[in-house]
Amino acid sequence: MNKYKGTHFAPRVVDIFIPLAERDALWHELADGAISKKLMLNTPEFFFEYSYEEIRNITKTFSKIINAKSSYTQLHSSGLAEKTEKMAKFYAFDEEITQQLLIAADLHDLGKMAVSNKILDKPGILTAKEFGEIKIHPGVGKACLDGIKGFELIVQLIFQHHEKLDGSGYPQGLIGEKLDFKSRLLTCLDIYQALTEERPYRKGMNHKAAAKVLKDMAEKNLIDAQIVNDIIQFLQP
Repeated sequence: MNKYKGTHFAPRVVDIFIPLAERDALWHELADGAISKKLMLNTPEFFFEYSYEEIRNITKTFSKIINAKSSYTQLHSSGLAEKTEKMAKFYAFDEEITQQLLIAADLHDLGKMAVSNKILDKPGILTAKEFGEIKIHPGVGKACLDGIKGFELIVQLIFQHHEKLDGSGYPQGLIGEKLDFKSRLLTCLDIYQALTEERPYRKGMNHKAAAKVLKDMAEKNLIDAQIVNDIIQFLQP
């Protein structure tokens, strides 16, 4: 650093920094986890209270940003939210639960912002390593939203939307008894929405074809059979 003293760096800064750089503590405090901890300790706490309806106006914009990452998913979250709202009415959920479900639908793929487009837009079968990259996205989404007061259900839904009843899902490999009705519902709707959309490796399916896939998955105890039947009947064009 002395080499660039007075050219690239201000002499006073160099004189202060060099003695500090000789301390191991400095580099420990600059580690990723330590930086986050220091920021939390030195960031003043502040709170804003919004209704779920007000938050939804914000998350609808976020869903457009998330979906714009790939040309194949531009309408995925909005389509999922539309179907979620219909099924929430079918099950007579109250307004608060409905809004939380819609926010979760908007943000369920937030973690895919951390996944390369080379993987998201790949026209062929993913390698095990590439699929491993895809599998991080529920956890990334959870990490982004953890700690927001009132988002407990929303975070749960986002974290669990790729779990399966037999434990073969991800990221936790939960089994049926660990997955509540709302998590099961969002999972089924996410699968249905994805099946009806065009992907780089296949054309989008019509309702009948998507319904068959859902039924097959339900028969294998991957997803909830009653929810599948309700979706097939209620969302039929």
